[in-house]
Amino acid sequence: ALTKRATFDGLNCQKIRGEGQLSTIVTGIQQLLLKSGRPSSAPGRATCNLVFCEQGSAIWWCNDNPYSYSLSSYGEIADGAIRIATNQQCIQASLNRGGGEEQKLSGQAFYKEGFNVIVGGC
Repeated sequence: ALTKRATFDGLNCQKIRGEGQLSTIVTGIQQLLLKSGRPSSAPGRATCNLVFCEQGSAIWWCNDNPYSYSLSSYGEIADGAIRIATNQQCIQASLNRGGGEEQKLSGQAFYKEGFNVIVGGC
């Protein structure tokens, strides 16, 4: 069955909650796409829920509505993370401890339904 997707309303690449590792965030996106159920959040301005945290990289979703809110699926959170992960402005190359290059990621995707997704650190 097809579920109605939330309406994307822009993004920024600010380090709201630090930085995550691009490759680890991709793993998180894959896990969210496979996860069943409907994520729910308590009311509040920026009431944020950690839905993925691995190796210092995180995906959060935040309810900005003044009432409890449920998403249709974890895929809606994955959608926000994908939008951040595919925006070149949100990716920064840096050197890791071994001297190799790694890609760091940070950003926040907003939706008209009153929630947002943050990619960063944990």
